[in-house]
Amino acid sequence: MGKTKLQLTQRLRRECGINGTASDPTSTVNQNGEYLMLVDWIDDFYNDIQSSKESWRFLRKSFSASLTSGASEYSAVTIADDHARWILGDVRCYLTSDGVEREQEIFFIEWEEFKRTYLFGSSQSQTGQPVNFTVKPDMSLQFWPIPDDSYTVVGEYYRTPVDWNDEDDPDSEEPVFPARFHMIIVWGALYFYGANYAEADKYLHGQTEYEKILAKLEFNQLPRVSWGAPLA
Repeated sequence: MGKTKLQLTQRLRRECGINGTASDPTSTVNQNGEYLMLVDWIDDFYNDIQSSKESWRFLRKSFSASLTSGASEYSAVTIADDHARWILGDVRCYLTSDGVEREQEIFFIEWEEFKRTYLFGSSQSQTGQPVNFTVKPDMSLQFWPIPDDSYTVVGEYYRTPVDWNDEDDPDSEEPVFPARFHMIIVWGALYFYGANYAEADKYLHGQTEYEKILAKLEFNQLPRVSWGAPLA
């Protein structure tokens, strides 16, 4: 069973040895003093974990977007408003009226090559079902040829880190990664606490427990390393 932001903060209070009842703090919102410090450390470490790797599986999401006839460029926020990085290897497109059964893969081309090849001369006005796409410097997507009908494009991306404080009820929010790893946030925050207050026992305990869970989280949530074919 997963732990909410409030439950993680309450556990951190107990691990830090800060006075309070079992249910303190009763909320992570509008705190001050030591409780505000605990909430901030929980927030900071949650953000640190999410930002520490570019390819966490728990930040990977799918998108499905509509391409309009005559429009070849689409801002990142139009396609996925929480976008951080596109996954370029498996993007597909199909005529919306035909349905997904007729989808075809479309291929990524680096911006500079795309610009030289498709945004030059008569190519830049060619229309049809998109077969190629690029990521522009502003992270928007551009497709070629220009859609001549309504198409649907599907693919995947890595989302931006989740900020609990953007939610309506931060207390009840759980981390986006699997429940068995949730305690890494407490141990990382305890690590911060021990360093801030020069409490070596808490610093070492937090560090040890954090590193144990981190190794498991990385094994579970990072892409596997694959080996190529043997050399002849």
